[in-house]
Amino acid sequence: MAYPMSRGAFAAVIRHFENPHFTEGVLLTVTTDRNDEPIQLSPPEAREALYGPNTDTQVATAVWQQTLRAASAEATTQGPWQLLAIWLALPRLSGTAYRICQRLHVDRSDVEAEMVLALLEGLRTMDPESPCSVDALIRTACGSGWHFARAVVREAAPFSYLEDIAEDDHRAR
Repeated sequence: MAYPMSRGAFAAVIRHFENPHFTEGVLLTVTTDRNDEPIQLSPPEAREALYGPNTDTQVATAVWQQTLRAASAEATTQGPWQLLAIWLALPRLSGTAYRICQRLHVDRSDVEAEMVLALLEGLRTMDPESPCSVDALIRTACGSGWHFARAVVREAAPFSYLEDIAEDDHRAR
């Protein structure tokens, strides 16, 4: 299912990975129990290994573990691995961002930014060797998006009645 893209953080990451110039030097090297030989994957190949029709769970686990290991070891946000981790997580984050914005009527770019920040913060504290670390990281990012949106709605709620009064008064004229 395709979700409408915004001009926010998710769209910026997607645009980055659509440009082959930025991703040509990024190769993810993964090993599985079945292969003695390491497999080198470009970012699109890694994404296909995670979400493609012929997904192999061992390869997908190895892709996530290697991506999270490299991203959590990266000293700055200028490197390619944290961006790759965000890009690989986008299919799992996009649907939640869409639902948050539909239900709570908040700005999508703000929700996306909050989710990306939570994901980046989670990379600093997680154990990339844990098999469920990616699920916990995604859950944390989605939860952060929901918390942010609810806080925005609560903050705006005391003043929304003024907008309703003004709108009703305008209709009455």
